[in-house]
Amino acid sequence: MMTVRMEKKWMVMFAVFMMAAWLLLSSSTAHAASGDEVSGTAVEQNSGGDHTVTADQQKPNETGTPQEAGNVKEQGKQEPSQNAAATSAGQQSVTLKASVEQAAPGQSFTIKYGVSGVTGNVFAQDITIEYDPAVMEYVADSIKVLKEGVTVVNDPSTQAPGSLRIILASMGAQNAVTGTGDILELGFKAAAVDKETDGVLRIIQATLSNEIGEEFNMDSTSVTVKIKSGSAVSGDVNGDGKVSIGDLAMIAAKYGMDSTSPNWNDVKKFDLDNSGAIDVGDLSIVAKKIIEQP
Repeated sequence: MMTVRMEKKWMVMFAVFMMAAWLLLSSSTAHAASGDEVSGTAVEQNSGGDHTVTADQQKPNETGTPQEAGNVKEQGKQEPSQNAAATSAGQQSVTLKASVEQAAPGQSFTIKYGVSGVTGNVFAQDITIEYDPAVMEYVADSIKVLKEGVTVVNDPSTQAPGSLRIILASMGAQNAVTGTGDILELGFKAAAVDKETDGVLRIIQATLSNEIGEEFNMDSTSVTVKIKSGSAVSGDVNGDGKVSIGDLAMIAAKYGMDSTSPNWNDVKKFDLDNSGAIDVGDLSIVAKKIIEQP
């Protein structure tokens, strides 16, 4: 009888021991699973680019205060610097103005180049003007500087018809170009056209530079002169659209010059009969035109 009771007692103690072991094992497994889940979430946030980091990822800064490693890069990021040559010209501009709104074939007119609203000091300018050589022609050596202390340092007359590149320089600190004003004047003559045509002169490139070499590219601009249809008036050497005593006087002043004269290229337009000399024949042509006009 006593043996049976002892066996029952040991069976009960064994069952209690097994139950306690099972409960302890279950608790440890649940705790480990919970830890794995938290650790996985942190990895997902880090791989996704989130700046949230765990305590062991924090690094002390120079003051000893922990800071996020991701934030160090953000704080050290610098904005790109601006290049001085790319500085906007703002309200500064270049200008073109014509002496006439329309011109008859053979009539001369002028174009003025200038600047507007320049706030700094400009010491060099590089401009290119384009035009249609079938509509108008540039009058050689007609360029005239209007701004004191500024000079043209190249020869535009040697360039191909239809394009004029002009390089200007100020002579000394006291002659800087600033503000608003005309810089130079160019002469043109209207060509003979079959129908009324818009003669457009356009600045396609203009670069200005200051005393420290910064360059500023200006916007394009243009001016239009309406060219009337018809033929050029022979003998109209002063370009006013008619033949008069004024033309006769200009030819008479060049009388006797010929193709051997050093400045022939400047005066050969007065050789109306293309004889190679300015003589009585040319005077006669103009006199006849004056008499024939009503």
